[in-house]
Amino acid sequence: MSRIRYSTIVSGIIFIIILTAVFLLRYFYLRNAGELLTPPDSTGYYERVEEFTTSPLTAFFSEYRTPGYPLFILSIFKLTGTAIAPVWSPAFFRGMEAVVFTQTLIGIAGLILLTYICLRVGIPKSVSYVFILFTGANILLFTWERSILGESLSTTVLILYVYLFLLLLDKATIRKLFLFTLISIVLFLVRPIFIVLPFAVLPIVGMYHRSKTVTNKVLLFMAIWLLIPLIYMNANTILHGYSGVNHINDINVLGRILAHDLPINSGKDVPYFYNNVNNFRTNHGDTSMPYIFLNYIDPTIYGNTLRLNELQKFDGQIMLGAPLPFLESVIADVPTMLLHTDFTDITGIQTIQSPRIRSFYQMLFTFYHSIKPLTFLFLPLFLFIFFKLMHTKKNIWLAFLTCLGSITLYQIVVALVFGYAEFDRLIIPIEPLLYLFCFAGIWEFIQTVKQSIYRTR
Repeated sequence: MSRIRYSTIVSGIIFIIILTAVFLLRYFYLRNAGELLTPPDSTGYYERVEEFTTSPLTAFFSEYRTPGYPLFILSIFKLTGTAIAPVWSPAFFRGMEAVVFTQTLIGIAGLILLTYICLRVGIPKSVSYVFILFTGANILLFTWERSILGESLSTTVLILYVYLFLLLLDKATIRKLFLFTLISIVLFLVRPIFIVLPFAVLPIVGMYHRSKTVTNKVLLFMAIWLLIPLIYMNANTILHGYSGVNHINDINVLGRILAHDLPINSGKDVPYFYNNVNNFRTNHGDTSMPYIFLNYIDPTIYGNTLRLNELQKFDGQIMLGAPLPFLESVIADVPTMLLHTDFTDITGIQTIQSPRIRSFYQMLFTFYHSIKPLTFLFLPLFLFIFFKLMHTKKNIWLAFLTCLGSITLYQIVVALVFGYAEFDRLIIPIEPLLYLFCFAGIWEFIQTVKQSIYRTR
């Protein structure tokens, strides 16, 4: 047997062992960690699943949730022959167990694709395997696979997004751009926060190729992409009288306004919310949760499109009328975004009966929580990588890192602007890409410093 063939077999066995290990980590966690995670948002997704059985069009173009994750749940139910059961019923949980198991398999598939991406950009096989084991064992990441939320699904879709980006670096054909657009649509339908992500990624393709033909293709598909959210919002306007993507974003912006006690004088043109916010601040102490406020002023407001349209207008006026306080609140939350871990999300560890198994998963949690400060290196590393790309001719490695950094920066900024809490949840979809960027960026920085020292000798 040749040395090359023997090495291939050995590396294949090692990779299979790693995948088996990360699967078993998930399996024993799912088996021992008690009930599935079904936070309040899970109900909102399931309501869309139920609506698809009676009114598919209004369920697809919904003023409350984009249809990507509800369609995923519905597809699993159809494939497994599971009936749409009342929420929280035993049949509901049986159906959701199949959804969670599928999310686990999709998470493993994402790790396999991420390994291929690492190898494709030239990361040594041994280093790639170590990183995949590091990512696959991240309990702050895989715990979301047992929740009825779109976080774990969007994590894998983002990895596929990066893979298609690499294909565009190889050759930016119309077919590949079309596939990239399709995945962008899927990502938007699963997580509307990624609505304009193509504008943060596609320009890198043009910068890399430095070709007028490629630049024109990129500009064409960016123009086409503009139609996607416009079509969705126009359908919402026609079907629901709401000129936006969904009300959840508007409520989240209200949450930032309330949580940071932002000035609201610019919102006087919307007296209903202006007066109620002032009254609530005067007579109640807790303004940290927008849902507390909305339930206080009108528990039925979630079905009142006219009022929620006023909320959209109120949010916009505050953002435009008090841009500096709003920006200051966003910057103030950056450390929380990068470091925060909501301990209620991993309460499954505490329900594990076996002391040894519980101690093992607690150790995993402690380790991954303790390394979060590493992510503070992201911004200086991104500036360094971007600057180097601008001064380097057609370097696929730097273009790849810039893509990872752009996606991460986009997610952090948009999540902070349209969020007010649960920052650990908001950052989950980009966590594998964030750590890959930080590790690779540190290595690139060290290599650059070494080269600079060598030249000066």
